[in-house]
Amino acid sequence: MKTKTIAFLLLAVLLTLCTTPVYAQGIPPLPHAFHGTVEVNGSPAPVETEVEARGEGVQTDVNNNPMVTAVEGSYGSSNPLEPKLIVQGDIVEGATLTFYVNGVSTGQTAEWHSGEVTELNLTATIEGPPPGTTDVSGIINSAGVFTEAVIAESSDSLCRLTIDKDTVGLTKDGEPLSEIKMTRMGAPPALPAGAHIIGAVYNFKPDGAVFNPAATLEYTYDSSKIPEGVAEKELVLAWWDAGADMWVELESTVDPEANTITAPVSHFTALAALAYEPPEPATFSLSSLIISPSEVTPGESVTISAQVANTGEEAGNYKLTLKIDGVVEASKEVTVDAGASQKVIFTTAKDLPGSYSVDINGLSGTFVVMGGAPSPPSPPPAPANPVNWHLIWGVIGGVIVMGLIIFLLARRKAY
Repeated sequence: MKTKTIAFLLLAVLLTLCTTPVYAQGIPPLPHAFHGTVEVNGSPAPVETEVEARGEGVQTDVNNNPMVTAVEGSYGSSNPLEPKLIVQGDIVEGATLTFYVNGVSTGQTAEWHSGEVTELNLTATIEGPPPGTTDVSGIINSAGVFTEAVIAESSDSLCRLTIDKDTVGLTKDGEPLSEIKMTRMGAPPALPAGAHIIGAVYNFKPDGAVFNPAATLEYTYDSSKIPEGVAEKELVLAWWDAGADMWVELESTVDPEANTITAPVSHFTALAALAYEPPEPATFSLSSLIISPSEVTPGESVTISAQVANTGEEAGNYKLTLKIDGVVEASKEVTVDAGASQKVIFTTAKDLPGSYSVDINGLSGTFVVMGGAPSPPSPPPAPANPVNWHLIWGVIGGVIVMGLIIFLLARRKAY
């Protein structure tokens, strides 16, 4: 039975349950939501059954398409506030959708209509183990040692787990493994900042299973889903650490030609291929110019400082140049970590009184060199032609003596 979504609240909830829709001619269509019962081989489908809608223009491997059941025998809920199977994309109104359970077609279809909520009960017949389930009970002994190598595949065959012979595989309770399940998750845990999921997120079961040595996971990705600007070689596989509430990267190897990523897997949890946006390069800003003291005597030191901040996502080098009256006085280069700041200090001294302009990479200010202490008074200037009285009196005395000698000689002759 189809019910038109009239209430604004219901439409808002539906939008929050889906990822960003594909825009058709610039207009974002509302998704079509489905819920109902689901049976496999005549019995209520077990928890973690995968339900998916496919069709032309339908986005898959997105939030809640496929949807992994949380309640036995049903997918989604009629409650407007609870999750549903969300079908969105660049879809033509009235397009035919086909529904799959654990990757097997149910043969059931429905028309897609923007903004509708539909109850649709699904039934599927699946022979043998469900897709994504590998029975290993016959190739593992009571100690959990694999007696031969085995390759387990996900429900869509895009994930392959290779377990070598003599590997020990145990459940979290220490029991030998009997089966391995690799199914897609409908709503993966939150991603770290700047990360994008490439393809589907896979849930590996039994949860907490461990391998020694590690098994090898090969993940096939769609290169068209790599965000622009992300280097393909930088893709990584990561596992979800529920205890720490974070994704943990694995040591990954990317083969761009085969579109595969391989990594060692030592335990089971949710795994995904992640692409990280390149970090923002170092971006610098300069502030807080301080000149101290602003007035000095000749020869006294002046301290000039500024604060360098790096608002980028990578560390980088920044060069500061101090100019006094437009002339380069000194330069310094500093390394500043992402999100950090650093104080850079210069010192200078000037002997001549006056006002000096300061510039550090565009930040400007001034300091003043005062006139200094007054000079002691100068002695009075010497006369231009000083009289040498000693010489004059010496000449006069000499003349008198010579006159007396001549007088005495003359008188003596007279006698």
